[in-house]
Amino acid sequence: KHIIVVEEGIKKGGFGESVETFILESGIDADVQVMAIDDRFVEQGNVALLREEIGISYKNIYEKVMELTR
Repeated sequence: KHIIVVEEGIKKGGFGESVETFILESGIDADVQVMAIDDRFVEQGNVALLREEIGISYKNIYEKVMELTR
């Protein structure tokens, strides 16, 4: 089983990290993949381009799903 969490926030201390902790503490057998912003400053600008830059564009999400379901 795979769980993919995509968020437009910082990975560390974010929602995805909370999901990972919950899954681990609940003993659920699932691999959690968090797609979020690494701990760095992100410039302001075109949302689609920024999502691509930080790795959470529709294409990035699709590629991650395909990678995990092979």
